[in-house]
Amino acid sequence: MIVKKHQSNVTGIEDQIIAMYAKGVSTRDIQDHLSNLYGIEVSPTMISNVTNKLIPLIKEWQNRPL
Repeated sequence: MIVKKHQSNVTGIEDQIIAMYAKGVSTRDIQDHLSNLYGIEVSPTMISNVTNKLIPLIKEWQNRPL
Protein backbone atom coordinates (compact mmCIF):
# COMPACT_ATOMS: atom_id res chain seq x y z
CA MET A 1 0.00 0.00 0.00
CA ILE A 2 1.53 3.32 -1.05
CA VAL A 3 -0.82 5.68 0.79
CA LYS A 4 -1.98 4.46 4.17
CA LYS A 5 -5.39 5.27 5.59
CA HIS A 6 -5.53 8.80 7.08
CA GLN A 7 -2.03 9.56 5.81
CA SER A 8 -1.58 13.18 4.81
CA ASN A 9 2.10 13.17 3.85
CA VAL A 10 2.47 11.58 0.44
CA THR A 11 5.85 13.02 -0.48
CA GLY A 12 6.73 10.30 -2.98
CA ILE A 13 3.47 10.75 -4.81
CA GLU A 14 3.82 14.54 -4.65
CA ASP A 15 7.24 14.29 -6.30
CA GLN A 16 5.78 12.25 -9.12
CA ILE A 17 2.87 14.67 -9.56
CA ILE A 18 5.32 17.58 -9.74
CA ALA A 19 7.52 15.75 -12.26
CA MET A 20 4.55 15.03 -14.53
CA TYR A 21 3.24 18.57 -14.12
CA ALA A 22 6.65 19.96 -15.10
CA LYS A 23 6.45 17.92 -18.31
CA GLY A 24 3.10 19.50 -19.14
CA VAL A 25 0.87 16.54 -18.26
CA SER A 26 -2.71 17.61 -17.51
CA THR A 27 -4.33 17.15 -14.11
CA ARG A 28 -6.72 14.49 -15.45
CA ASP A 29 -3.88 12.63 -17.17
CA ILE A 30 -1.87 12.67 -13.92
CA GLN A 31 -4.92 11.29 -12.12
CA ASP A 32 -5.31 8.51 -14.71
CA HIS A 33 -1.60 7.70 -14.60
CA LEU A 34 -1.52 7.34 -10.81
CA SER A 35 -4.64 5.20 -10.91
CA ASN A 36 -3.34 2.90 -13.65
CA LEU A 37 0.22 2.61 -12.39
CA TYR A 38 -0.25 2.51 -8.61
CA GLY A 39 -3.92 1.73 -8.21
CA ILE A 40 -4.52 4.81 -6.08
CA GLU A 41 -7.30 7.29 -6.50
CA VAL A 42 -6.42 10.95 -6.15
CA SER A 43 -8.76 13.80 -6.90
CA PRO A 44 -7.98 16.51 -9.42
CA THR A 45 -8.26 18.92 -6.47
CA MET A 46 -5.44 17.14 -4.63
CA ILE A 47 -3.28 17.29 -7.74
CA SER A 48 -4.01 21.00 -8.08
CA ASN A 49 -3.17 21.56 -4.42
CA VAL A 50 0.19 19.86 -4.91
CA THR A 51 1.00 21.83 -8.07
CA ASN A 52 -0.17 25.10 -6.48
CA LYS A 53 2.67 24.74 -3.95
CA LEU A 54 5.01 25.47 -6.87
CA ILE A 55 3.49 28.82 -7.80
CA PRO A 56 5.56 30.90 -5.31
CA LEU A 57 8.74 29.21 -6.56
CA ILE A 58 7.77 29.85 -10.17
CA LYS A 59 7.01 33.52 -9.45
CA GLU A 60 10.32 33.92 -7.64
CA TRP A 61 12.18 32.36 -10.59
CA GLN A 62 10.33 34.55 -13.09
CA ASN A 63 11.18 37.71 -11.14
CA ARG A 64 14.84 36.92 -10.55
CA PRO A 65 17.39 39.46 -11.77
CA LEU A 66 18.98 38.50 -15.07
